[in-house]
Amino acid sequence: MFIQDKIFSANPYTDWAQKIGKEIKNKSQQLSDTEIPAMRGTIYDSDGNILAQSATVWTVYLDPLNIKEKQRPVLIAELTKLFDLDEEEAKAKGLLKIIGNKEVDDDYIAQVKTLCIQPELLAEEGSKLSIVYTPIHGSGNVPVRRILREVGISNVSVVKEQELPDPNFSTVKVPNPEDPGAFVLAIKLADEVGAKVIFATDPDCDRLGVAVKTGNGDWQLLTGNQIGCVLLYYILKSRKALGNLPANGAVVKSVVSTELARKIAESFGLVCFNTLTGFKWIAEKIQ
Repeated sequence: MFIQDKIFSANPYTDWAQKIGKEIKNKSQQLSDTEIPAMRGTIYDSDGNILAQSATVWTVYLDPLNIKEKQRPVLIAELTKLFDLDEEEAKAKGLLKIIGNKEVDDDYIAQVKTLCIQPELLAEEGSKLSIVYTPIHGSGNVPVRRILREVGISNVSVVKEQELPDPNFSTVKVPNPEDPGAFVLAIKLADEVGAKVIFATDPDCDRLGVAVKTGNGDWQLLTGNQIGCVLLYYILKSRKALGNLPANGAVVKSVVSTELARKIAESFGLVCFNTLTGFKWIAEKIQ
């Protein structure tokens, strides 16, 4: 837990002082303060109106991994005393909102599952696919495994050494799912369990790395362009077979992505648009 940037006024007109709280250790829960004097005062306009004034400001950082369920009420009680604000009062004023599983995770995962092209096929055949997954010490562990399980892919082995969050990413040089070094432990596990494909997500779980076992038994890491093209071909081919591929459909990609995507789109009678890098440009083109 970190508390930073407490600013208080020693003299509202001439002096400001700033306190920066150092890390609160889990064992002692003691807060160490360092005072840094800042010679500033209240700022007025030409009519004497206050434009800027010293104020008390707190920025609180909490690491959820260090908070046990039974500790949450105690923590909230201590924070409310620290900020001189009752928990119920904070909730009534909309200053405190506890986000639960139902409100966020369930709804989000339900939306993700609607993107499955052939959910019946996954439900029937998904358990036959053996996958090794590594979150590389990041946030993907729980949601990725849950989504895979709920769509029918239940035979998933997780790299234990990289399963739990680790801010130091101790098992890799860089936590990059495009770096071969991030797959060393996953490949070892895949060979042990007989998996044919490996998924790896980066720490904030917005990038995917994939490795597949080739016919001669070697492991081949796919590039981002290769992953994108395989997905694109599968989506278009499946939708065409299911009869729900729009006649006026289009594919949108960024300028840095491979032109193979255009060839795939055109082979299905679709146009392909280029945009600048970033989903906001793709979303703008969709509109």
